[in-house]
Amino acid sequence: MSQADQPRVAKKKVGLFVWIIRIIFLPFWLLYEITKWGIRSIKAGGSQRIFGIAGIGAAYLLFFILLLGAGGKSSEQEPAAGQSSIQASATAVQATATVTSTAAPTKTPQPTETPRPTSTPTQPTPPQVFSGNSDDVITINPVGPAIVDLEYSGGSNFIVQNYDSGGQLIDLLVNTIGSYSGRIEMDFIVGENTSVIQVQASGPWSITITPYQDAPLEMISVPGSYQGNGDNILYLVGDPSIAKFEASGDSNFIVWTAGDAKELIVNEIAPYFGTVIVPGAPILLIVRAEGTWTVSLE
Repeated sequence: MSQADQPRVAKKKVGLFVWIIRIIFLPFWLLYEITKWGIRSIKAGGSQRIFGIAGIGAAYLLFFILLLGAGGKSSEQEPAAGQSSIQASATAVQATATVTSTAAPTKTPQPTETPRPTSTPTQPTPPQVFSGNSDDVITINPVGPAIVDLEYSGGSNFIVQNYDSGGQLIDLLVNTIGSYSGRIEMDFIVGENTSVIQVQASGPWSITITPYQDAPLEMISVPGSYQGNGDNILYLVGDPSIAKFEASGDSNFIVWTAGDAKELIVNEIAPYFGTVIVPGAPILLIVRAEGTWTVSLE
């Protein structure tokens, strides 16, 4: 080889060495080239700026993913010589299983039987009792659905009306002339909440208000019959389908049933005799009458 060719050979060797270095550090070289391209694109502005930023971001993300993958592989333990990875895993599991020993479970005595708690009866709410001898306005403690017993021994009008706390009239409870003795319902419809009762009377009267759940009611079994006089409320034992009524006198004879809802089943002028269907599964039979009456439930 001539002396003139020696520099060429040296340059070729240097160039080959440079390419070997580039191949070994190819990822770094690519990252470097992409970075240069991205910087030029960003400086160029416009849409090239967006491509430059996206290219640099994608390159660095891929580079870090490759680094993490290489690090994860190098951290894996190599199996022992002559032993497959499956055998190594089995050996490791077996060795782990023999490290700790589990003590045999001790015998747990069976639990003793606990007696059921007895129900504690709640104290009934005492009734609210009011009396007077003439017109009056009384304030009551609202108790929800209630049974009201009224007595009057005057000779003229006896009118009783109930109002809510806002002064709105809820119902005309009683409107009669002369002596009166009867039992009626109050606040049986959702939203009714009596706070004030107005009484118009010209003689002695008394009003007793008892929460429905605490009131002693007369019962009638189904099938069965009952004879009453005046306003009353009956508690039904059973599920009637029809009711036969007979009422004397010459005034209104009105009957409701009450359960999930309050249903009007009779609204006539006595004397009355008739048979009606009893809707739903009523719990109470509410009768408004001024004379004697009879009901038969089937």
